[in-house]
Amino acid sequence: GKLQQSMGKGLDLDQARRLIASVDAYGMRSTVSLITGFPDETEADLRDTADMFLYASQFGGTDVQMHLLNALAGTPLTTRHRHALQLNLDEDAWSGDPQDREWIRDYPNLFVNFYTLPALVPRVLLRGFQALLRCGRLRFNWLLQSLHRESGHIYEVFLRFYEPCAQRNSIWYRSEHFTKAFLAFARELSAREGYGASLVLAAFYESWSESVISRSDLAHADQPLPVLPAQTALVRTTGDVLGIMEAIRENRSLTDASTGQPGWVVVRAGVESTGEIQQISELAGTVLQWCDGRATALEIGQRAKQLGFAPAALPDQAVADILLGRLEAEGLICYSS
Repeated sequence: GKLQQSMGKGLDLDQARRLIASVDAYGMRSTVSLITGFPDETEADLRDTADMFLYASQFGGTDVQMHLLNALAGTPLTTRHRHALQLNLDEDAWSGDPQDREWIRDYPNLFVNFYTLPALVPRVLLRGFQALLRCGRLRFNWLLQSLHRESGHIYEVFLRFYEPCAQRNSIWYRSEHFTKAFLAFARELSAREGYGASLVLAAFYESWSESVISRSDLAHADQPLPVLPAQTALVRTTGDVLGIMEAIRENRSLTDASTGQPGWVVVRAGVESTGEIQQISELAGTVLQWCDGRATALEIGQRAKQLGFAPAALPDQAVADILLGRLEAEGLICYSS
């Protein structure tokens, strides 16, 4: 394509997609490095780049990178556009000695890396879109994937989320403020536009972000208490989260998956790459709810019997041993020290 020619490359993008999938299928890792911000890049080109970014992000063994093009001394693009370079000292709150700034302004040929190339798409938009994809992939990848499918393109979603007057630099995108703001935005957008799968995933990620219990928050007790392992969360879903993810991977319709039944999932740290989402039964989810560092094993056995999860004749401790023993064997609980 046009951008391939700008870079002096001739990659077959369809073949690249097949290679990404094949490498992941063999359990190997790969890196996909994308660049945006070319002088002749249009919004249509940017959408194509985002398509590749999101496709590669479906594979847990793929490290997906997205960079903004900067001027580099001696490169053909910089030489071609040397008279149109734009000073870029204030991007992402860069600060330095005033004398340094003067030198950079006065000697652009020496400090060309502080300059940017002209671009058809405003650089502030490129920065924001890049940050949303990079940070969003790490925190709610499958929500981005679903929004991309249901809205027509993730770039359109970004344009609705983008606020020109807001102070949203890369630091903001890496903070929890971004996570909370985007999840609330995605939930409201999905409800308004009827994006069923995205609504399920927005609720899932919101619940997950609020469900991880800090070990320091657990109540102190004179005996070990059943708790979820560190960096593990129990989440009540409003639909078939795993079914939606599978439908996205297989490029199937999201309609059926988004109407799936609510349930319980356990989410372990690193969900977007090396982590794991595990569907569990209603019984397991209910018992895990009680493993909050406040209830003893005996009390959990009593609650289970009261709800009819075990025969009334079975001793409370025996009920606890059976239920908690199974959860511990599956790595779903441990005991506080």
